[in-house]
Amino acid sequence: MKFTIHHILYPVLLFLGVVTYYEVQHNKVELKQIKKEVEHLKTVSRRAEENAGLNDQPKTKCIKDNGSIVVLKKKCGLTLTEGTLTIKKGKLFAKKSDVQLSSGNLQATNLTVTGTATMKDATAKNIEVTGDVLVRDGDMQVSNGNLYVHNAQEFETVNGNGNIVLGNWKNRVLKGSHNILVGDPEASSLNKVESYGGIITGSNNKATAKYAVVIGGKGNEAKAPYCAILGAIDSECVGSGSTVTGGKDNIAEGDSSSVGGGIGNEANGLDSSVTGGFHNTANGIDSSVSGGSKGIAKGEVSSVTGGFNNKANGDNSTVTGGRSNVASGDDSAVTGGFDNKASGEFGSVTEGYYNEASGKLSSVSGGSFNIANGEDSSVTGGFYNKANGDLSTVSGGSTNVASGKYSTVSGGRSNYASGSDSSVSGVGNTASEKGATIYTP
Repeated sequence: MKFTIHHILYPVLLFLGVVTYYEVQHNKVELKQIKKEVEHLKTVSRRAEENAGLNDQPKTKCIKDNGSIVVLKKKCGLTLTEGTLTIKKGKLFAKKSDVQLSSGNLQATNLTVTGTATMKDATAKNIEVTGDVLVRDGDMQVSNGNLYVHNAQEFETVNGNGNIVLGNWKNRVLKGSHNILVGDPEASSLNKVESYGGIITGSNNKATAKYAVVIGGKGNEAKAPYCAILGAIDSECVGSGSTVTGGKDNIAEGDSSSVGGGIGNEANGLDSSVTGGFHNTANGIDSSVSGGSKGIAKGEVSSVTGGFNNKANGDNSTVTGGRSNVASGDDSAVTGGFDNKASGEFGSVTEGYYNEASGKLSSVSGGSFNIANGEDSSVTGGFYNKANGDLSTVSGGSTNVASGKYSTVSGGRSNYASGSDSSVSGVGNTASEKGATIYTP
């Protein structure tokens, strides 16, 4: 058989063609794998967005990526020294790990952290943290928004959470919820808030009822709902809605009662008030003591304006001033002097001492040791005078007695007008007959 060059080249070319074919196919597989790896790198690059400072420590395999979520494994950290970390449609989970931004921005629609997130000069949007948030060496600002604090339960539920606390109370146990607490956690006697809706500042103060408030002062206790103490010392508000606004050792016990200041004052009646002074007491409903010392307003709507040791015991009674005066009749009044008594209904003693208006609508205008016993009777002055008859009058002098109805003693000494419509003056005279008039110089 005759061999030509074609018989030699053909097998060689065929062999080369087969080899080339398989090399091309193999290269296609490798190219496909390369493209896949490139796409993966693009995904990682897109998430990092040109952050040259992103270190994931690949040797420790800290980052777990399934294409939509990047998860930092335990005991791993993600540190961004500068630049921007952007999460567009995903979440960044740091469970028992740290996320630290030295001087960059964290741009995320929703950021959930169950471990520790440390951000310095960083910005994030919609951060949800399970655990504690610590702002160190910086400020926390809320711009064009609100700060919402709650205990994740009903407002009335008390579990020690949901409070705004000023001071390093981190290691202190709190009882109340939804309160504002300000105070020194290292003080020997701490401020305490035990219910909800309260505010407490100052030192050694307590707010034990719902919506109770203590602002400033020391050693105060707000015991009733809606009551308040402002700037007092060792004082209490016990009645619902009661207030103590200053002073020392004051007590507002009646509902809606108030003590405005002073020392040792008590407002015990409903809607009662003590404005100031020392050791004053308002016991009656709507009663008041405006000042002075040891004043007592016992009757309903009674009042003691001032003075010392005065008592308004009758309903609507008033003692304006003086010392040791008593208005015990309903609608009675003592306006001054000392040791005066208005015991009759609508009775009044204007001044003087040891005078008494015991008859209804009776009055003693002054002098001493005078008594107006009759209804509508009056003694205008002098001493040791008595107007015992109804509508009787003694105008002055001493030891005079007008006992008849409509009787009058105009003055003098030791005169008696016992007859009705009788009148007498002078010294030692007696008008016993009806309408009798006796006058001696």
